[in-house]
Amino acid sequence: MRSSKNLELSREQIESILGKATTLPVFELRLICYAISEGGSVVISKKNMATITGTSYRNVHLAMKKVNFKGLAVLDKLEGTVYTLEVTA
Repeated sequence: MRSSKNLELSREQIESILGKATTLPVFELRLICYAISEGGSVVISKKNMATITGTSYRNVHLAMKKVNFKGLAVLDKLEGTVYTLEVTA
């Protein structure tokens, strides 16, 4: 789902973010790449996170406990299993 608040990321910003993101675990890296491809800000459910990252729904719950985007993105809970993910770097 596209958010109404899309960020305008330049090519240089995207390259910089992806360069830094290569140190992240695969779960976080795939979510950041998805957010960038959708304009930098997305509303996403745990079910969609499972699909995007190739992780089972149960493991998404476990991964969410230790998610750390190292300042590259912010993940905020909206309600239930729905989150906003916004690239900040």
